Amino acid sequence: MWATIRTMLPSTGSAFPTTTAGEPGRARDAAEAAARAGTDVVVAIGGDGTLNEALNGLMMVAEPDRPAIAFVPGGTANILARALGLPTSVRGVGEVLKSGVRRRIDVGRVNGRYFATIAGIGFDAEVVASAIPLRRWMAGKPAHAAAVLRTLMTYRATTVRLRIDGVEHILPLTFLAAANTDWYGGGLHIAPGAQADDGRFLIVCGTALTRLETLDVMRRAFSGRHLRHPKVSHYPAAVVTAEGDRPLALHADGEWLGRWPSLRFDIIPGALHVIVPRSGTTGDEGRT
Repeated sequence: MWATIRTMLPSTGSAFPTTTAGEPGRARDAAEAAARAGTDVVVAIGGDGTLNEALNGLMMVAEPDRPAIAFVPGGTANILARALGLPTSVRGVGEVLKSGVRRRIDVGRVNGRYFATIAGIGFDAEVVASAIPLRRWMAGKPAHAAAVLRTLMTYRATTVRLRIDGVEHILPLTFLAAANTDWYGGGLHIAPGAQADDGRFLIVCGTALTRLETLDVMRRAFSGRHLRHPKVSHYPAAVVTAEGDRPLALHADGEWLGRWPSLRFDIIPGALHVIVPRSGTTGDEGRT
């Protein structure tokens, strides 16, 4: 995609150094190196995992030296692209890089790892873990579906002590999503109303769900109606901590981050500039 997009950009005499992220951590390291070299805009081409690595590299550099990011969606879910209305066609991407504007968005953080869209614990994180070996011999969407079924057979709720903006909840947690944007991979509208620039998460929790109830909540989530389920709650919050009676499975931007005895989620308001289409932008803007 980049070879075609590059021909659409005006000739400025500037160099466009590129890195192919063929191994874990490479995109993060390349983004950090570009930021420390004084780069103005970093273009990340790939899926949400590539975006997550690039974001974590950029966040190693403090403002005002942190570059903007232009995300070219080339993955399966492309959740941030959906949330921000980013184009997916090569022509549309070229137009955004030529004449887009900068929009500030919030960045989530959990135990020192940054994320742009949603981080979660419990059932959905276990699905991410289960899908990893399946992807070696199965495409992304079938692997995810198989991982959901496998997790349904084995998962049980975990007793978790939550503090949501200082208010304590002790509950049998099936899942928790700390949402900076409203969509999950696979088309689940998990956090209707979540905004990437309002300085807070929308926390969505499912408690003590049976297998059938979990499937029902997933079905409803395609339209956002799961928030009406009696075992699903949602709260706006800037800081959330969680401690479980066993280590908690964690993912961020769909990337598996392991199991943790305790977790702290917080939001960093306006921490990242993203290049977005000129029409429909809000907030802090300027030419690329």
